Amino acid sequence: MAHITHESATDRTRGGSELCLACGLCCNGALHVNVNVRPEHLRVVRTLGLMVEKTDRGFEFRLPCPLYQKDRCSAHPHHPPTCQAYRCALLQKHEEGDVTLQDSLAIVRTARELLAGGAKGSAVGPVSGESLRVEVAQSWDGDHGLRGSGALRHANAELVLRAAAFDVYLEKHFRLPEEETDPAAAMHG
Repeated sequence: MAHITHESATDRTRGGSELCLACGLCCNGALHVNVNVRPEHLRVVRTLGLMVEKTDRGFEFRLPCPLYQKDRCSAHPHHPPTCQAYRCALLQKHEEGDVTLQDSLAIVRTARELLAGGAKGSAVGPVSGESLRVEVAQSWDGDHGLRGSGALRHANAELVLRAAAFDVYLEKHFRLPEEETDPAAAMHG
């Protein structure tokens, strides 16, 4: 892919940090529901006050992250090692010079607007991937589809459509290809 930016590698690294701090979709539960923690990082992660659970996949803490406050990571730049190492697809494209910081920030703004637009309660508190999932679940009946009638049914339909649009946008700009996130899928591809 051709590089479209004239930013230096140092500028892109600095811009990557700015991009991450402006985004937070991996912190607020929009991209993931939990974060894997390597055994050698347990002490550091627990020191930050995160509740680590043992699951069948190893050690994890749930998202949205309690360190994500006022649309920022309160522990940055000393956030958990897994978080420091994570690179969403947009950040990778930016660091490789395939998308400018300005364009990346515009993509993030659109994603955050889609997330906020899909949440009825966005005026009273922060919006997270979890809050959007809860609202969609409350608006949908597994046997009968959309809940409610009249204006409520219309609002629920709008919410489900916004959530779907948000998911498609995440897939297009932020999520990594499955084979990069799931080694088993790559081996059995």
